[in-house]
Amino acid sequence: MIPFDMTYHRPISIEEAVQLFEALQQQGKKPLYYGGGTEIITLSRLHFVSADAVIDIKHIPECRTLEVGQHELVLGAALSLTTIEETNPFPLLTKTASEVADRTARNQITLGGNICGQIFFVKPYCRYY
Repeated sequence: MIPFDMTYHRPISIEEAVQLFEALQQQGKKPLYYGGGTEIITLSRLHFVSADAVIDIKHIPECRTLEVGQHELVLGAALSLTTIEETNPFPLLTKTASEVADRTARNQITLGGNICGQIFFVKPYCRYY
């Protein structure tokens, strides 16, 4: 369980999310952007993070973008690692995403949270001689 109270906000545009973040800060609150929530839940249980408000970005279309162009790849921060794994937009990215945590966790973990997060998912290995 998360050991603090917070308000939940669900903007539908990037502009609304940014304005909401700034407004909450001006009210003296500590907002966090929320995608998959794995990091917020894990770190709050350990008392490493707290927030007065979470801003859910999963319902912002630009944050769920997945476009493969001839010369570019556009990926939204709220894409789950499972989505990346299943759509295979770029082989190295797909392989990397598939090796983070387990499938259940990858359903929640987002690309943005994994890149910008503070929790590192390391696959342990043991060498046998």
